[in-house]
Amino acid sequence: MENPKHATETNIALLVKNLLEKSRMRFHRHCVILAGAQPWCHASLKKIAEHNALNNLLAAATTPLDISNSRQINPSDAPHYLGHEYEHAVIDFFDGIDPNALGSLSGSISGGGLLILLMPPLETLQDFADPEQQRMAIWPYDAKNVGRRFLQRLKKIIANSGDVTLIQENQPLPDHSATADTADLKGYLQNDVCRTVDQKRAVDAIGHVVRGHRRRPLVITANRGRGKSAALGISAAKLLQQGVKRIIVTGPRLNAAGTVFKHARTLLNDALLASGSIVTSTGCLEYIAPDVLCRETPACNLLLIDEAAAVPVPILHRLLQRYSRIVFATTTYGYEGTGRGFTVKFQETLDRETPGWHALEMELPIRWAPDDPVERFVFQCLLLDATVAETGFAFDAHAITVTKLNRATLIEDENLLSAIFGLLVLAHYQTQPRDLRYLLDAIDLDIFVASCNGVLVGTALVELEGNLDKTIADAVHRNERRVMGHLLPQTLESFAGLRHASQVKYARIVRIAVHPGFRRQGIGHQLLQHIETDAHQRQVDIAGSSFGADSSLLSFWHSAAYFPAHLGLKHNAATGTHAISYIKALSDQGGKFVEAAVAKFNSRFSFMLAEAYQDLECDVAAKIYKTFTQGQNLQLSKDEWNDITSFATAGRGYEINSFPITKLISHLFEQGKIDRLCSFDEQCILMKKVLQRLSWQEIITTLGLKGKRDAIAKLRETLCKLINDESVKHIIKIADQ
Repeated sequence: MENPKHATETNIALLVKNLLEKSRMRFHRHCVILAGAQPWCHASLKKIAEHNALNNLLAAATTPLDISNSRQINPSDAPHYLGHEYEHAVIDFFDGIDPNALGSLSGSISGGGLLILLMPPLETLQDFADPEQQRMAIWPYDAKNVGRRFLQRLKKIIANSGDVTLIQENQPLPDHSATADTADLKGYLQNDVCRTVDQKRAVDAIGHVVRGHRRRPLVITANRGRGKSAALGISAAKLLQQGVKRIIVTGPRLNAAGTVFKHARTLLNDALLASGSIVTSTGCLEYIAPDVLCRETPACNLLLIDEAAAVPVPILHRLLQRYSRIVFATTTYGYEGTGRGFTVKFQETLDRETPGWHALEMELPIRWAPDDPVERFVFQCLLLDATVAETGFAFDAHAITVTKLNRATLIEDENLLSAIFGLLVLAHYQTQPRDLRYLLDAIDLDIFVASCNGVLVGTALVELEGNLDKTIADAVHRNERRVMGHLLPQTLESFAGLRHASQVKYARIVRIAVHPGFRRQGIGHQLLQHIETDAHQRQVDIAGSSFGADSSLLSFWHSAAYFPAHLGLKHNAATGTHAISYIKALSDQGGKFVEAAVAKFNSRFSFMLAEAYQDLECDVAAKIYKTFTQGQNLQLSKDEWNDITSFATAGRGYEINSFPITKLISHLFEQGKIDRLCSFDEQCILMKKVLQRLSWQEIITTLGLKGKRDAIAKLRETLCKLINDESVKHIIKIADQ
């Protein structure tokens, strides 16, 4: 006779049945961990499914699990299932313990369901040959050199968590004899299309965006499962029923907007349905990708942006400029991007351009009941609720101390780990759960922290790179090989074409984050100074960073005496910007490469603006020009000056006089005159037409002008302002002949 407390397959299935009954009564989700050899885990899972009829189950695993009524996917595809809803989910951690997969799939489970994790025995977890470690193995290391701190921390959390049921092979079953109460329905609505008071407030606020004043955008933030996307769909349906003609929804992918369409369809029974659109007799709701919206700017009565934190900020900025009635909705603690960081980073833009914007946060969950065990467990594992210190303490810029951490202390000091990760989340809105594992375990990574009176106010992550052997360096130079990691040295060796540049040592600042309440207080520069001092002591030759080219970031790096060495040819899909590399010499040997790289970049930038960098943002291009070493006064012939003047003040055409105009404008950007004398729109027409050489039609579309005549008049007016300014005349030398 089987021991009822022993972990046999049958007893495990009966235990899970009991857990399911309690979870359904409370409308909670429950996490079950099967820890043992992989065959035992798979067999136990199959028995659980047979006894409990786990319908509508999503499983992330590479080995076939043989479970009926389930959908099995590759774990790497887990992020594509954001926004989908399943009763249960299984993750086979034998394929790799991927924080992104855990975050993504746990959010897809509805109340009363199970999250089942399959993993090695808990006592051996930190020694597990985790396939995920290979992702972090930079040259010349392999997976065994990657840290184990993430696994150590996970083991500790599981062992001490009251939110999971841990079932281990050859171990007694855990005791779960406690009774369960029914779900707390306070704040939930009955007989209403909206499930909670929060959701009803959101629907009403979205309606006000359409009916109220223009240029009053709404920002909705919510943890996953709060009905945020459903609120967008309900609002869209109601507005169409009220006669609104066209509503556009956008987001990172069409399938990510599936929840919006699902809830709109429930209220529009007579509508025509198609992929990415719902058409009624009077209006339509349709999905259009963010880049298409920026390129074509189709008219609409309302623009809904779902999962806004997963859309690059430059694209959001362009949409904000082009649409007067717009709703941004994003997950507060997301798996593609973090709403907290998004709100902080984008708030400056909203404050500047649409000061009447409104914020609304949805707190009450809909997909499951409050105080959900799975949510608590996943938040703890992935630090999704990491926060930074409050600003109400005695800050003193002169009392800041910077230290380099021993990463071993982070798994012993959860508060410090949370504070560091919280800063990274706020500073970089696309921080992902996987970044937590990188923070703990990446090879050759140093963490610097800045504190004031014991409070963390800044942090920086620094990775040691370079020192490639000659054979590999030669292959990289010929563009025949890339090695894992070593971003800066391979960029200079291959893209910048500097032979042997990858054979010197680099300190790459991967991330630098300052508390949003204490920016522009010199904290970032103090972090850089300590990083450079430490790197110099370790005989590093070059310090640098690679990041999305944003004008404010360019100013920061230039003010610290770093200079651009390479600019990516295309927009990065994640950031919506061109990747740019800034470098600084720390040794004589490094100085030779830095000087060569910067000179080469400067000499080619103006030429490449008209081809490779035609889509580069005006303010970014202008900031890059200002990093150039200011040379002699510009010398123009009398004919060249007359040609410029004849276009600006008379009726001569632009194209026939474009060469001397280009010389003048390029020089004025280098001298920093343009931003002091011209408005942003005037700078843009100079950059886009003169230096980036867009067609007149592209200028009209990009700058929102009425037509070619308007564009030419704008360019002439701007040139007149420049050539008549005394400070401009002072730096222009006109030859006698």
